[in-house]
Amino acid sequence: MKGWRFSCDRASSLAGKASSCRNRLRLFIIAILPGLFLITDWRFYLKVRHCVSPSDFAPPTLQLFIDNLDRLPTIGRIALAEITDTGLWSIFWLLVLVAVIYLLIARNFSRLLLAIGVLGPIILYSLTYVFSAWPSYTAHVTSSLPRLLLHVMPAAWLAIGLALSIAKTETEKLESKRG
Repeated sequence: MKGWRFSCDRASSLAGKASSCRNRLRLFIIAILPGLFLITDWRFYLKVRHCVSPSDFAPPTLQLFIDNLDRLPTIGRIALAEITDTGLWSIFWLLVLVAVIYLLIARNFSRLLLAIGVLGPIILYSLTYVFSAWPSYTAHVTSSLPRLLLHVMPAAWLAIGLALSIAKTETEKLESKRG
């Protein structure tokens, strides 16, 4: 009799989890519907008005990437100039560099993921300019990269805070060994 009750309890628990998953899925769909409606309505409006939506980027193909590889050094120089511009960023990106080095040295998977979360977008954002359709891709980089770097700032601040906590913990360990 106990085995039967255990099976019934287990079945009702699974049914509860299934309904919870259905509720989450329903809430997710409800949450994304306004965005989907906005996107489809905007596209419909552009089509009705016979507007051609401008494209800042050419369709990415391997051939285009190979043809535009010569842009990478220039894009890198512009990105480096932007990151080292103390008038806009002060020493923020220097702190980020030190923090990322600390995170990489720590050899902890979660810290490595955070370092990738900071470096990855910067690298990917820079690589997208290889496909720029602007007549002057350098103007494209100069005009939009600062805004894209703003997206990386929250993760970068987190990296700085975590690196500071690592440094504080290591200092406390060294002080406790001495004393």
